[in-house]
Amino acid sequence: VLCVTSVAVPVGAALKPHGVGGHGTQPPRPGAVPPRHPPVRPCFEATPHLIGNGLLALLSNPHELARLRRDRSMIRLGVEELLRYDSPVQIAARVASEDLTIGGRQVEAGNVVLALLGAAHRDPARFSDPDRLHVGRYEGPPASSGGGRHFCPGPALARPAPPVAPSRP
Repeated sequence: VLCVTSVAVPVGAALKPHGVGGHGTQPPRPGAVPPRHPPVRPCFEATPHLIGNGLLALLSNPHELARLRRDRSMIRLGVEELLRYDSPVQIAARVASEDLTIGGRQVEAGNVVLALLGAAHRDPARFSDPDRLHVGRYEGPPASSGGGRHFCPGPALARPAPPVAPSRP
């Protein structure tokens, strides 16, 4: 098992979801047939986890909560920052479908790669002052939504198009 802890390490199409369910909760069974359509349950589980993690982060950082209340135009950036700061998805397991190199390490086909997203989101080579919540920050998208064919719509569903929550008086 190779653990990837940097957002800068490309994890591409040569990596397939680990586990029959596609989200790494169970090892593949010999002869198991993968589902015809990718599961959506894990994506929808990400939304309430984002809300819970985000609420805890904002209550733990009242100055950032106050910034969002004062300037609602920062809500989009704030959601991106909350996805980075305490992602609802912490680990993504993938199986290499071919031999490849990730971060200078050889990975043989069939081996499992764990992308430690929580660690990657705290990578100081990628994010300035990564342990601090800063709702106005945008230094690139968080890895919590995946990408390409492994894109998870859960966090995208949680991103507000226009801010629709009512303002406090």
